[in-house]
Amino acid sequence: MSGGMTAHAGLIADIGGTNARFAVLDADGRYTEPVVLPCKNFETPAKAVQAFATQAELAALPAQAAVSIAGPVRAGRVEMTNHIWRLNADELARDLGIGNVRMINDFEAIALGIPDLGSSDAISIQDGDGDATGPIAVMGPGTGLGASILIPSPTGRIAVATEGGHATLAPRTDRELEVMQVLAKRFGHVSWERVLSGPGLEALHETLGGEAVDAGEVTRRMQTGDGTALDTYALFFTFLGTAASDLALTCGATGGVYFAGGILPRLGQELAASGLKERFADKGRFGDYLSHVPVKLITHPYPAFVGLSYLVNNSAPD
Repeated sequence: MSGGMTAHAGLIADIGGTNARFAVLDADGRYTEPVVLPCKNFETPAKAVQAFATQAELAALPAQAAVSIAGPVRAGRVEMTNHIWRLNADELARDLGIGNVRMINDFEAIALGIPDLGSSDAISIQDGDGDATGPIAVMGPGTGLGASILIPSPTGRIAVATEGGHATLAPRTDRELEVMQVLAKRFGHVSWERVLSGPGLEALHETLGGEAVDAGEVTRRMQTGDGTALDTYALFFTFLGTAASDLALTCGATGGVYFAGGILPRLGQELAASGLKERFADKGRFGDYLSHVPVKLITHPYPAFVGLSYLVNNSAPD
């Protein structure tokens, strides 16, 4: 992107617990090639935005921005759950000289973009007839565990950010109960995020007798056939099936369940072959209800950008 290019429709930024991703919308409302910057390299989000502007050779920042954050957003403010940054939309606008900054939860942004995903942007884990007018649930493990709901409406899309990842883990087998009890001694309250996240993978691997390694190494070992890592992922996928079906029932997600996040998009084959689908529908009297719910894995590399683009293109400034 060169500084010679003229006015942009808006800046979009997706800030996770590990990386911040930036782009600008062109005159047609399409976003430019994203720039990914490690959050740990910057003292504040404003400094990260300024580094992006320099790297993208922007002559000036756009007049408005839409930002998605990994954490609960209240009145334009958020203290990130898995990073030290604290963000305030008004302060960010002032620091950057931007007229308007819209700030939403990262999974709220992913939910907003679901209707704009193309056929190649997701793969099917469970086919289902679904209901085009029904709510859609979105869940995804990464640095944390995000969850949101999209409610179709004649007047537009309604995305609801939730903190469902911090609901209490519900074991279904003796082994899962044993794992939960071990984790309870360490954490007290054991939420779904304690097992369904990068740190969750690491905790599961150790609980099952593996050595302390990072989530990337657990994944690498699983893909090379290591027994403990395979067991770790088997447990991870069945836990995910239970958590996703709980969310689907809670919000009546007849429109489908979509998985996103930093871990799963590279593991579509493993996810499809796992016990997730069986566990998802293992809900007694409501197994048939869940068997009709489409379950998909989002493979689009920047799904939050799709929703942020929708927000900029369809929302008037506050």
